[in-house]
Amino acid sequence: MFSAEGWTKSFRSQPNGNQCVEWNDAGSAVGLRDSNHPDGPVLAMDATQWAAFQDAVLSRTVNQ
Repeated sequence: MFSAEGWTKSFRSQPNGNQCVEWNDAGSAVGLRDSNHPDGPVLAMDATQWAAFQDAVLSRTVNQ
């Protein structure tokens, strides 16, 4: 579903490698993964879910 070259690392990812996240917009779905484990699980969501996730992160309402 997600192409290998379509992953983009967050500009907020830490340089020491502890907190790295990447996303991949495949059109019908967006994937989110830990860039330290690219062969690991991918959280897939549709555009509405991705927008809600971004809003929650930007408003800091995601539980930490």
